[in-house]
Amino acid sequence: MFKRILPGWTLLNIILTLLSLVSAVIIYLTNTVFPSSQSLLEFTIVSLLNTVFLVYWTFWFLIAVPPIFGALYLSRKEPDYYRFAVQNVAAVIVLYIMKIIFNFDILDLTL
Repeated sequence: MFKRILPGWTLLNIILTLLSLVSAVIIYLTNTVFPSSQSLLEFTIVSLLNTVFLVYWTFWFLIAVPPIFGALYLSRKEPDYYRFAVQNVAAVIVLYIMKIIFNFDILDLTL
């Protein structure tokens, strides 16, 4: 069963990472470049994207680690599964690069 859900799970991680990247840029712009427009953005889709980013960043280890270990385990018999592990690791690396570049602290963002 895990073999069937692994490609979809990896795609979900990649989509959430891309949404998180867009959200991180929006959070950065509204907090630093345009702080006066922050109140205008509170009731838009941006707040939903920001929530997705915060939830995904907080629980990334529950979302990304099982497909990484599962793909590595399955790749012992079928080497094609390495690419799923690499894609999930790349998604986590992108999250850390965002954290380093934008200097995000999740507790500061939520307060």
